[in-house]
Amino acid sequence: MLGNGVAYRRDGRRLIGFDLAKRSTAWVNIATPNGQPALANGVLYVAGSRGTTLEARAASTGALQWSTTLPRQSVGYSSEFRNVIVTDKLAFAASSDSTVAVDLATHAVVWTYPLGGMLSISNRGVLYIVTDQGQIAAINLR
Repeated sequence: MLGNGVAYRRDGRRLIGFDLAKRSTAWVNIATPNGQPALANGVLYVAGSRGTTLEARAASTGALQWSTTLPRQSVGYSSEFRNVIVTDKLAFAASSDSTVAVDLATHAVVWTYPLGGMLSISNRGVLYIVTDQGQIAAINLR
């Protein structure tokens, strides 16, 4: 992922910011990230703590700004949250069988949906969830 001349990526248990102009590592954070980060307004959003939290990190340094625990579907549930996308007001995180929306202002989970997988948002404000089994859900965010 690219933003402000920096490339961001997860590498094993590390989150890395790479300065493209200097061709060097800008920062490294041992954040136990799950999946790749999403970037919006100078903030990286990533599923952290091995997929149990949503973390907001400063894109310039990788420093943690806030974190919220993501709800599990049931007791003993082992699926980790991985896929994260973000809008101006909400971040969405998906595991293999659920999707949650987190308010960026309050950091609270505002809703959950009982289907998880890969996430995308259309230019018309529709959140698409595609499961590994090929199921598709479309949720109007407007």
